Amino acid sequence: MDNNEVLNSNLLRARIVRLEYDDVTESEVRRLILEEEGKAPPENITIYHSDDIDGIKNSGVYSGFDGTVIHFYDEIKGINQMYTIVRGSEKSEKDSWKSKDWIYNAMGIGAGQSDAQYQDTLNFQTEVSKQIRKNISNKTPLESYGLAHSLGGNNSMNAQLTKGIFDKLYVFNPAHPSVYHLANLDIEFMLNIMNKFGIENDIIQLHTIPPDELVAFGEEYYKSRMDESSIQRLIVKEEMLYGMLKMPGFMDIGEAEIVSTIDGRDGIEKVAAAIPDEVIFAFQEYLSDYADVYNQEGFDGFFREMTGIRPGLMDAISDLREIRSRETPYTLQSFVDRVGASARLTFHTILSLKPTIERLKETIPQVLSFVRNLRTHLPDIVEVMVEQEIITFEQGQELVEAVKSLEAELNGMHSDVNKLLTLYQTNVMFIPIGVLLDDFLFEFETFGKRLEKVNKDWATIQTHTSTIVDYFHVSAEAHTMDHIIAYLGKESGSDIYKVYDPESNDMIYVHDGLTSEALLDKLANVDLFGAVGKTGRTNRSGGQEVYVNISSSIRIFQKGKEVCANVLMELTRMQQTYERDVLGDDERRKQRLRQQIHQMEQNPNVYQRQFFGQATQVYSIRRISVQEFIPALPQTITDPFEEFFHQYRKDLRQTMTLIEEMRVAIETLFEHDEHISNIFKYA
Repeated sequence: MDNNEVLNSNLLRARIVRLEYDDVTESEVRRLILEEEGKAPPENITIYHSDDIDGIKNSGVYSGFDGTVIHFYDEIKGINQMYTIVRGSEKSEKDSWKSKDWIYNAMGIGAGQSDAQYQDTLNFQTEVSKQIRKNISNKTPLESYGLAHSLGGNNSMNAQLTKGIFDKLYVFNPAHPSVYHLANLDIEFMLNIMNKFGIENDIIQLHTIPPDELVAFGEEYYKSRMDESSIQRLIVKEEMLYGMLKMPGFMDIGEAEIVSTIDGRDGIEKVAAAIPDEVIFAFQEYLSDYADVYNQEGFDGFFREMTGIRPGLMDAISDLREIRSRETPYTLQSFVDRVGASARLTFHTILSLKPTIERLKETIPQVLSFVRNLRTHLPDIVEVMVEQEIITFEQGQELVEAVKSLEAELNGMHSDVNKLLTLYQTNVMFIPIGVLLDDFLFEFETFGKRLEKVNKDWATIQTHTSTIVDYFHVSAEAHTMDHIIAYLGKESGSDIYKVYDPESNDMIYVHDGLTSEALLDKLANVDLFGAVGKTGRTNRSGGQEVYVNISSSIRIFQKGKEVCANVLMELTRMQQTYERDVLGDDERRKQRLRQQIHQMEQNPNVYQRQFFGQATQVYSIRRISVQEFIPALPQTITDPFEEFFHQYRKDLRQTMTLIEEMRVAIETLFEHDEHISNIFKYA
């Protein structure tokens, strides 16, 4: 760990990465640094979002990439650091149901056939670096660090392996780099593979190489070209992606801290290891056929090409089924009589479905091949899941039967498609059109029923995999940044530890070994203590456990100081105005009066005419003596002002005392923890 890094702890880095899933702002970054480091953050912090970079979200096909750069700069302290945060997978895109991140997981990481998010990672890093260098002097070299989670970890690790764009990269529960994906991203790596193993540039030929040999070659290749310590990984053993290391093609590269956070849970390593290589390869090869359309048209094109289903297929089949429910067989005349005005529409519907049926002839065998391969190996996979007590034996058998049924229905659908294509080629000169129409409608109805049965089989599979989903749900939770942050907060294992509110990202200190009832009573008497965060004043188990929302208390402390400072400034301004315009004016008037009296006493002859008029030649003033009495301002004027200022200053002192008591109470509770003291010091 480099002490000169602004973000110099795993817990702080993890909280910053977690922030990326919401919104990274300068104020939040400052707050997290203050809370975790107990020191003032750098003065200059600039935030760059990928939304604002041309060529990423404005491109024709948006890959799902999201990222943020935080730039810290202080020329005097020699700080010039940029932290590139690459967001991990999301269930769906913002304002969309489409799971573009997870499609990229399959197409990129799984099949190794897409580089869109990898390229966006490189572009984002390059463009922001240019902007930073343009905006600041070159006296302090720019240091580059990476922070990432999940899919973001995969994109960042691939960028580090191939281009070395970071001085150091910190990743949490990353999706591990795949040799198959890197062979697609890195032409030099692929050329070395071709030279080493004597193959052509083809994913199918890559699969002919024993996976262990290919992975060993890939790890040796990249480790020889980089400092492995430049990639720092924190991995929860029980999380779902850690099990992927047991699957073919994934590399274990970079320095790793592997932690166990869930007692009695081994993760999914054994399940992942039970999936045969040929099933993984079949999945990769199956998806690779759709890589081009995915890269060009994104999710919409991928879904259309993979299924062969165009919009409106099910609606069209439903309409044709309704027509056939009427009397059959048809003659041309009876068809026209019974169907009436919809006859032309029926012909049009049947003809419009031909391209879809032709496409289904190509796609169904591919899906069928994958399902057949899965069905062949499923009993062995189920056996491991039963052994791991993920599912029961009965659930495993029902799952196998549902997949068998799915295979059978796909076989039937393939047969139906071939029959329909034969009917399209039938010459109407040799068969009555009514019979031909009846055959068409019959086959479409049969196909529709099979499609419905496929949906039912899929629903059965989902039902009987609910326990699997529950099992994987724990692994999925262990994958999240909230889980990592919770683990890091409790890592010390002492009576005092930290937990974090996943909604507000607030830091909460927990004292789990408090025994002093006197201290509890003292804390209870601090009025502001009860307002510290939504966790309440105290939340104890048997009178022993106390929670304090430090983030909320800091907000109260900062806001309280700010309000008090503003009140004091305004009160001072008002008092100065009072002293100048009321007391000062009275004093100035008195001073002018005294000056006039003094002038009269010093120059009495000046006032000769004013006292004696025309008799100045008879009488002469030799001396004037004024016995003055100038009363003070009436209390009716001064008392309201003095009382006003007295009460406000009293209230201000009380408020400042309460704020200070809150600080002292929290520091006392946590035994004058230097970190807590520093947080309040720099708040």
